[in-house]
Parts: sequence; structure tokens; C-alpha cells
Amino acid sequence: MNTTMPACVTLKPRRARPLLLALMAWAASANSAAQTPEELKSPGVYQIKAPAMYGLGVTGLNVTMAIIDTGIMKTHPEFRTRVLTGFNAFDGTTALGWNAAAVQAGTPSADGVFDSVSVYAGQGADHNLRELPGLVISGRLDWDKSYFTALGLGKDRGTLGQSVASFQSTPFASFRHGYEMVLVQHRGLQGNAELGAAYIVRTPDLQMGPLGVNFGVGAGLSYALGTPSYEDGQKDDPERRYRLQLLVLFEFEWRMRGFENLSVITRVHHRSGVYGLVAPQHVGSNFLALGVRYKF
Repeated sequence: MNTTMPACVTLKPRRARPLLLALMAWAASANSAAQTPEELKSPGVYQIKAPAMYGLGVTGLNVTMAIIDTGIMKTHPEFRTRVLTGFNAFDGTTALGWNAAAVQAGTPSADGVFDSVSVYAGQGADHNLRELPGLVISGRLDWDKSYFTALGLGKDRGTLGQSVASFQSTPFASFRHGYEMVLVQHRGLQGNAELGAAYIVRTPDLQMGPLGVNFGVGAGLSYALGTPSYEDGQKDDPERRYRLQLLVLFEFEWRMRGFENLSVITRVHHRSGVYGLVAPQHVGSNFLALGVRYKF
């Protein structure tokens, strides 16, 4: 008998994803015995015959649900913008209530290499990285006539607690992690393209009324497909440029309640030599960028 004090939450409906549902219906009709990677991770989805119901057009759209169980993690992406009311009698992270809520009220996840796309534009700032926070707050930035537009393709790999057992009992358990591939086209003081990839860790959303925000940090490598003429050269050879450099991303992601798949991003796009590890010290650039992200 489970003697744990229950939690009671009411979840608002989530809109359907017609294309995904159509694909799942086709898959269910083609082979009703096959299990998707999501169903293998959450066997309850398969046990309640959810794929067959999707195939019949039964999706749970516009259904409000009350759940009484051992609690849920309300900061999880499935629930963070959908809990209408309720409480957790304790921390809300035990598996029973969380898994039950996920089976009953979760939505199909997008499998594949990427699950989000970002489009953003940036402008170069004539400052080193450590100066930027104070100058952004004070509004005393020196802008350069160097610009870019960029496309980012990302993948959310879940929380650190789900992925790494040693994080499960730490303050970082609810931090999310994943990766992003970026394609950048520069213009102005330099005209090269740029390819990059970064591993990203981000905080849970901080909810401020209808607005949620999280902070992410990414690190990886960036390669310039051409001469990055805007970037600083090394002190003893200022005309030399370096195509391969460290890529560091600092990002705030802003999301309104009710628009959980769409967010606004404000980002610092930084290239440098990692204190001589990849390229000499004092080379690189800093761009401040603004864009939008859609999670599919």
C-alpha cells in the first residue's frame, strides 16, 4: 500500500500535432505490434494502446485532466506551462506520480537527430567577453558594422538527472542538456560562412507570471569557411586570422505560457582561442544576437 501523501494537479489541454499524429497513425496501421523509442522508454504508453488510439484519431485534445498521485516534477517541459492548479505534498519527483502523469497527459516526443530550429541575427560588439555583462546592463556597448544571420538545429537530451545517475540527488538534476549545430553567414566587415557545434546545458524555467525564462551555456568548436577578417589577430601578428576556434554560447530563452513550442532567444555568440589551446590568446570575436526558436 502506498502511504505517501498524494499530490493533486489539474493540467490544461495541449494542442495536437497533426503531422506527428498522422505519422503515428500510419505506423500503427502498418505494424500495430511495433514499439517506438518513446514507448520503449515509457512502457505505459504502449500498454494503454495509445498508438492505436492515435490511429483512430483519439488524441485527448481539449481534455482537462485531474491527477491524484504521488506528485510530479512541475518544471518538466511536459508540465511546466500546463499545470492549472494543484499542489505537491512533498518534492514531487518520485517516479510513480511522474510516470503516471506522463502516460496520461504527455505528448508524443519528436525522435530524430534534431527537435528544434532557431533563426537569429547578430551584430559584433567591440569588447572582450568579460566586459559584456556590465556593458549590456548599462547600455554602453560599442557596436561594429559586422553582422550575421544564423540557423541553429538543436536536440534536447532530457535532464541531467535522467541521463547521468550521479546527478540524480544534486541541485543539477533538473538541468537540461543537449546539442546544437549552427550555420552562420556573415556580412559587413567579414563575408565568410561559419559552421559550429556546441554541447548545451540549461537551467529549468524561472516562471514570472505568464513569462518563463531559462539560462543556457554551450561550448564546442567553430570553423570559418573563409577568412574571418573582422576578428582580432594575435598581438605579434595582427594580420593573421584563425579559422578554427572555440565556440561559446550564452543564452536566455524566453517563453510565454500557452506558447510552449515557441520562444525568443537572446544570445552571445563567442569565438576565441581557449587561451592558446586552439588558437593564440586575444583572437576571436563577440556577437550579440536575437532570434526565435521553434520546438517540434
